[in-house]
Amino acid sequence: MGPEAFCVSVNGEVLTVVGDLDLDLGGVKPLDSGAIGGIITAQLVARREGGDLRIVNPSTIARRVLDLMTIPYEADEPSIE
Repeated sequence: MGPEAFCVSVNGEVLTVVGDLDLDLGGVKPLDSGAIGGIITAQLVARREGGDLRIVNPSTIARRVLDLMTIPYEADEPSIE
């Protein structure tokens, strides 16, 4: 049996996701505490429902915040800024 659907709220819109979700932060400049809280919550919900939320291609600024918060991410290419 595959992963269950899970819901994520993005900018006030509720999205239903089934399975894994890649969150591309390549164009993100500011990454505040609200965004970090949302990402952590979405990861927890996704994993609880049998999926995963992966952070991919974070910008240099986003990487700094993610590193400080010890939140893992995948960066195939160096950030260009």
